[in-house]
Amino acid sequence: MKSRNLTIGILTPNCYIGVIKEANKVTFDSLTSQKAKKKLLESTQEALSHHLAAKEVTTDTATYRKIYQEIFAINTKLNSTKSKPRRQQIVDSCRISRSLDSLMQVNGVDQLIISYQQGFYRTKTNYRQQSLKGAGVGLLTLGLYMPVPIGASSLILTWVVDRGRQSLVFTNFHVEQNHPTNSAYLKQQVCELYQRFYTATYSNGVCYPF
Repeated sequence: MKSRNLTIGILTPNCYIGVIKEANKVTFDSLTSQKAKKKLLESTQEALSHHLAAKEVTTDTATYRKIYQEIFAINTKLNSTKSKPRRQQIVDSCRISRSLDSLMQVNGVDQLIISYQQGFYRTKTNYRQQSLKGAGVGLLTLGLYMPVPIGASSLILTWVVDRGRQSLVFTNFHVEQNHPTNSAYLKQQVCELYQRFYTATYSNGVCYPF
């Protein structure tokens, strides 16, 4: 169980959300991406609210980009192997940079949550059109094959760094076929994301701080 004395910070989430209007072409949706940042931040704060005081940590654009470049580089190393022992070695060997340490010190946080969300959604018109195409294929194959379009997707990756240990202490990802800004689904996804680290789930599915 995490210490109740820990001060948790949440770096403003980085979100890339696309919209599909034609065929299966994904186009970046800046407005929805901005909305997703707010929703993901709020969902994370709510998931930790009864146990930890989690505050948003902001910084200048240059530092923000540098931090995510560092984190993505670590994630690339993790994705280079499927071996759990090797992945754990990579996590254990990661040390936080001076800029990250300085940011945590200035904001007075012991642990910093860094998260990235990537997702998409189809417009209702596009989903209807693609569904009709799938039905057409089903008729041609006598029902043996009937492709169903994915209406939406939300992939969230997270990394938690600890200032006391000067290292990465937790990393995970979770993907759902739900709209990236749907509050109800997002709250559940965040709960699953931090399961057994910051959160846990009752038998009835209700999320609570771990």
